[in-house]
Amino acid sequence: MTQSKPEQQAGFSLIIALIILSLSLMVAMQAFKTVFYQTRVSIDHEGKTQAMLAAEAGALRAYTLLSLSPGEKLLTAGQRWEGDDIAGHVEGIDHRVVSLVAPVASDDNTARATKAEYWIDSVGRESDSGGDLVTIKSVGRGIDDTLSKVTLVARLEQGEKGVFDALIQSKGNISLTGSGTIDSYDSSKGAYGGSNVKNGAAVVSSGSASVITLDGGSPIKGNVTTQGSVVLNGSARVTGDIDAGGNVDVAGGGSVVDGSIHGGGNVVIESSGHIKGSVNTNGDVTVKGYGAKVDGDINAGGTYTNMMGEDNVANGTITQNQGSTIAVDTAAPAEVALSATMSALDGLPGSGAMNVGSWRYNQVRITPEQVSYYDSQYDVQRWLTDKSATLTQNIDVFGTRSSVLNVKNFSVFSDGHLFISGGDVVLYVDGDATISDSAMITIAEDATLTLLVTGRYTLTGSGAVDVASDRVIDARGKPVFSIYSSYDKRNGQAGIVINGAASTYAVIYAPETRVEVSGSGELYGALVAGDISVSGAGGVHYDEALKGAASGHGHVEQGSAGWSIEQLKYSLDQ
Repeated sequence: MTQSKPEQQAGFSLIIALIILSLSLMVAMQAFKTVFYQTRVSIDHEGKTQAMLAAEAGALRAYTLLSLSPGEKLLTAGQRWEGDDIAGHVEGIDHRVVSLVAPVASDDNTARATKAEYWIDSVGRESDSGGDLVTIKSVGRGIDDTLSKVTLVARLEQGEKGVFDALIQSKGNISLTGSGTIDSYDSSKGAYGGSNVKNGAAVVSSGSASVITLDGGSPIKGNVTTQGSVVLNGSARVTGDIDAGGNVDVAGGGSVVDGSIHGGGNVVIESSGHIKGSVNTNGDVTVKGYGAKVDGDINAGGTYTNMMGEDNVANGTITQNQGSTIAVDTAAPAEVALSATMSALDGLPGSGAMNVGSWRYNQVRITPEQVSYYDSQYDVQRWLTDKSATLTQNIDVFGTRSSVLNVKNFSVFSDGHLFISGGDVVLYVDGDATISDSAMITIAEDATLTLLVTGRYTLTGSGAVDVASDRVIDARGKPVFSIYSSYDKRNGQAGIVINGAASTYAVIYAPETRVEVSGSGELYGALVAGDISVSGAGGVHYDEALKGAASGHGHVEQGSAGWSIEQLKYSLDQ
């Protein structure tokens, strides 16, 4: 029987529908394969990235701890540490250390924390013509057990250590309670201000029983490092890290640490204290007030206690009972042969006391060739040689040939004016040195003044030391105005007191006494003292050019090893 036309059309329609359905299924399967492949690629990429970052973190962690370790604790050339054996040599380098990676998401619904880990596979050291090389091999594991390896190669060199390599260095207590900014700049790039303001104001104390106290609205734009303890009060702020061999107390009132805290003792965070990095300590971590916050992890060698019961203090992970993992190394500043230098100068011809400010001795000028004064009498009115002053020329003082004036006591008072010009002048004072009232010392651009004093140095009132160049160091890298004091901590008096309204450009070395800086004047340079107190409204600004300045002028010693990363190599294990 012949089929009717409608029945034939229905058959063709079914065939066409089946063809279209088959094509649709093929397209859907291909799309599913594409999505699955892209998801797999995304997961693989995430895993590889996690592993690589973890391995890199491990290598950099080991590098940091090794570079902080005293030289005698480092492995020797040709030596190699592997696996668990590493932690037995350098405290804080563990074979397997968990590293948490912060959540990455576009919204709260998809946010999820992923975990990666790293371990240090080996640390080796070898010598070549350019010095010793340290190689650190770190392995990281990401999601899906993806492994990545990072090899970090760093060069280890013995280098010179300058006296003024940090803004504030002390063997004892440091108290920073003023409202002025504590920061750094580089005078080789111009005057302080604008783009020439930096976060390189290191504050360092090498005393194990010392306390660094930061109080008030004076921000510390740099790192704080001590073998002792650190206390932050009020609205104190540190833009860098705090590394303390003892305890760290972030007291209430809104103290802020922009970096991380590494402590050998306990860490206490009180109300509104904010640490933007992590907290890592060998001791306990205690939260004592509401509003305390840690943006990173909390890793306690002992216990973690939140006395307020808040569960949102740390954005990262809280880990406790880790044991001792933190090592803080704070070497004392390089020493100056001050005692020997002063003994040699003490043997030079003396000139008695020098008092600038009286009527006949109101203006005095010292050059490397002579000492003169201006006689203002109506029938004279000219500069006359001071025959009572004995200037000894061509004396080596801290590596620079200078002219030396040896006096018993030194004073510039009333409206007296002392001019230093024409070269390098050394004023050795076997007694006290005082600048008071509206008196002034002016150091010309072609001169430097080195003041060595066995007694107290005091600058008060409107007294000032005017450095014509507004520079801490000259083109040779020599400090324009430097104060060296052998005064010790007798009678509780500060050996150096700077309390004035004028700016001071100076480096100060007084390792056995307290230095007090107050008033509204700015201080540019660096301080080394037994104890240090900075208060008032004036700021303290470290000149980073000092780091390279010391080497040519006798202010150095062979210091601990210097480090530089030469290479990072990455590889993936499939």
